[in-house]
Amino acid sequence: MAKWSNKDERQYKHIKKSVKQRGKSEDTAEEIAARTVNKQRRKKAGRRTKPPKEPAIPTNPSKIALSMNCGISHRNSISAVEAR
Repeated sequence: MAKWSNKDERQYKHIKKSVKQRGKSEDTAEEIAARTVNKQRRKKAGRRTKPPKEPAIPTNPSKIALSMNCGISHRNSISAVEAR
């Protein structure tokens, strides 16, 4: 595994200190800090542990209308203009 950068080391020490201040043990603080730094390094490298989620499809009729040009049809907009 590649060596941590100076920034990674600083982040590790900062996280470890914060976790210890919250009352966790030295071992727990080290593990949380290391896991956090490694997670950030994976993100930075573009490696994902999980695939991105699919966007949610709205099932509520009012939300479906909003996602389709606010529910205004072309025909309705022409009638409104002609009514003036």
